Amino acid sequence: MIALRKLIYFLAGEYYDYGEINYAILYEYRKDIMTYCSILLVIYAYREILRLRNGEAQIEENDEERIMVSKAGQFKFIEPSSVDWVEAAGNYVELHVGKET
Repeated sequence: MIALRKLIYFLAGEYYDYGEINYAILYEYRKDIMTYCSILLVIYAYREILRLRNGEAQIEENDEERIMVSKAGQFKFIEPSSVDWVEAAGNYVELHVGKET
């Protein structure tokens, strides 16, 4: 960041004074760490939103075992013991439960 700042000042015909080295390094690293953490947070949030929008089948974490599935854009919970059989469908899995798929 400092090299970029010095280059911009040089191109503008000015001189960039870095100041006291000890304080400036702490200040620059603090900004870099905050930027890095912010980028990670945005990436994690984006992936979580995509995962929820795609309706991935998942087991809820509690004492009851239920599978959350998406059918026609609606989420439903089913008991794992009620699944008769499972069929591969490209990138998806079809769960056959009674008369429904």
